[in-house]
Amino acid sequence: MSFIKRSISLKGQKYYYWQANKAKKSTLILLHGFPGNHQSLLELGSYFSEYNVIIPDQPACGASDSLLEPATLNNYTNWLNNFFVQTKIIKPIIFGHSFGSRVALNFGKHYPSVASALILATPVTKVDGLIAQVGAWEYQIAGWLPDYLQKLWLSNGLYKKITTLILYKSSRGKRRQSLIAMASKEISKISPKVSIELFGDFNNSNLIIAAKKIKLPTLAIAGDLDEIAPLATVRELVAVMPRAELVVIANSGHMVPLERPQSTAKIMKNWLKKNLL
Repeated sequence: MSFIKRSISLKGQKYYYWQANKAKKSTLILLHGFPGNHQSLLELGSYFSEYNVIIPDQPACGASDSLLEPATLNNYTNWLNNFFVQTKIIKPIIFGHSFGSRVALNFGKHYPSVASALILATPVTKVDGLIAQVGAWEYQIAGWLPDYLQKLWLSNGLYKKITTLILYKSSRGKRRQSLIAMASKEISKISPKVSIELFGDFNNSNLIIAAKKIKLPTLAIAGDLDEIAPLATVRELVAVMPRAELVVIANSGHMVPLERPQSTAKIMKNWLKKNLL
């Protein structure tokens, strides 16, 4: 399955996306985590030959420009709606991983009639537990530093090593090293300003409250070993959503769509057949 690189302009800024099977009737849009880019979801997307698959580099990620507005969840959500309007996409299925799931959830709240369904992989709804709190502190401290020190602080080696151990639970060998290298490359180029704004916004929000109003069919996919989006918080999310279902992948952590894309795709396909076809 071949993905073609495309671009659009919004408010004078250029944003890139990768598309396969453009002629297909149903659209599946895949939103990567942060920091990240389209590359992390290409393998997952390759399993959906029956869909028009679109994987954007979200603002400030990959090849895409930043937003002109502050990097907040609401502004990313509005950007996604403008993306749909510009590309004339109707009733997409929105998949989001990690930060992408936050965008998908918030989109479901603010634009309830636009999407046909939500799929949330390891959804991060709030700062919960020691690991998430440490991450929040990392970016809070960065915000207090002068500009020239921010990138140095956010790229410190010890924090990267700890994060790697926490994030990657089920991949081994060359695959694991490839995923880590891809993430490190993106982290090194991401703007500290964008990171600080996004994580400051995250630290002050709780999407479980917003989720109560979402009536779209929703699938949540969780890893039982996830320390970023602990299973308990995903269960809490699903419990408040009127049309949500939870599937837990055993022996998996936060990066399950990247580490186990085939298993993730199978779960998604089975759910879509039951709920949308």
